[in-house]
This record gives sequence, structure tokens and C-alpha cells, in this order.
Amino acid sequence: MAGRDESGAAAVEFALVLPLLLTIVFAIIDFGIVFGQTLALNNAAREAARQGAVPGLTCAQVKDTGRASATSIGMSGASVTPTVTPCPAGGVCAGSTPGQAVTVGLTYTHEWPVPFFLPGVPSTYTISGHGEFRCEYS
Repeated sequence: MAGRDESGAAAVEFALVLPLLLTIVFAIIDFGIVFGQTLALNNAAREAARQGAVPGLTCAQVKDTGRASATSIGMSGASVTPTVTPCPAGGVCAGSTPGQAVTVGLTYTHEWPVPFFLPGVPSTYTISGHGEFRCEYS
């Protein structure tokens, strides 16, 4: 009884495993990118909140600081949405009691660099950053 010819079996097995392997590798890469962007967005929000806690900046300037910080680390400025609370007319901390918190929130819509072709996986992911500092003056 002659043995079967098994030439090409390894190639077929590799072709069957390759899509799963590539999906796992690209998911790890995408997760690393999102994790790094989340850390960077939190740092940008904290930097903007720190700017808002010292005298002389308006809400628009604090928002611009947050947007510029996020843009400098590779996030498109048009996709970064800042919010500042509280936001009185005379400046971020104008008329506040010392110790009142200035809160800056940044959101960024991340598009996956390697798209997933799996059902139920969205093509974008929203990342949020949060920074808070106390007003140093009244």
C-alpha cells in the first residue's frame, strides 16, 4: 500500500491560518495606537486645564491650547473637540473662589489605520481625555 502524497499540505494549512493571524497582529497594532492616543489626549487635556487655572486666559484660548497640544502629538486639530467648564466672560477662573476646579475635556474620533472587516466592528472609535486643575486666584 503506497503512502499518500502530502506535498502542499503545509501551504494549505498556512492559507487557512493566515487571515486569523493577520487579524490578531493588526488588532494588537491598532490597540497600541489607541492606547497611546488616549494617554496623549489626557496629557493634552491636563495641559489645557493647567493653562486655564492661571490668570489671564479666556475659554477660547484654553480650548486652542488643548487643540494645539493634541495636534502636536499627531491628532488632527479638526477632529479634536475641546470643552471648558466653567467658562465665564472675564476668563476661565475670573470671579471664582480659590479652589474651584477648571475642567477641560477633549474628544477625538480615531479612525482605524487598518480597517477591520468583521461584522459589528465600527470604522471609528471616540477617545476622551480629561484634565482638571484648581483655580489659583479669584
